[in-house]
Amino acid sequence: YNVPSKGQVSLDLRTVVKEVATPDQIRFVVHNQPTWLGYDAGNFRVAGSPPAGTSGAFRFGVEVFQGTTSDFSFFEYTVFSAPKWTKSVIDLGSQWEGRPFTVDLKTLVENRDTRALSFSATGLPRWMSITADGLLSGLPARTDVGPYIGIVLRVDGPFSTYSTAGASGLVQ
Repeated sequence: YNVPSKGQVSLDLRTVVKEVATPDQIRFVVHNQPTWLGYDAGNFRVAGSPPAGTSGAFRFGVEVFQGTTSDFSFFEYTVFSAPKWTKSVIDLGSQWEGRPFTVDLKTLVENRDTRALSFSATGLPRWMSITADGLLSGLPARTDVGPYIGIVLRVDGPFSTYSTAGASGLVQ
């Protein structure tokens, strides 16, 4: 199972049993679950939310008792952290009229899970563009001289994780 950091995990253990038994005929014992994952025996449910910044694989065991038989299974949750901008507002600095401008946005993002990222932006000046792999570039003209503000950069990570940052700069 995959879950984003700060996402919600919830699993009814009765759904993983081969034959559904009545509640008084079944018992579960959960072994070595991560501290953020609890077990509610009354509802046969493991649930929890990995804290922000949590990432990696978390494996735990579940022992099932039905009448006189028992079985043991392992479950694994892989937790992914959202990519994070190094600053909430990115200063793109000065660009010069008539000179090509390029910034690799990947260098401004913390990517703990080292998974593929996808970049996008809104509010870009007409002379600037962004590629999905994080290359921000353009060629400002004389009519573009002056400050530009209001850019919103977005980086998307695995399993619907994302982060946004504002950006601005100056064409000289």
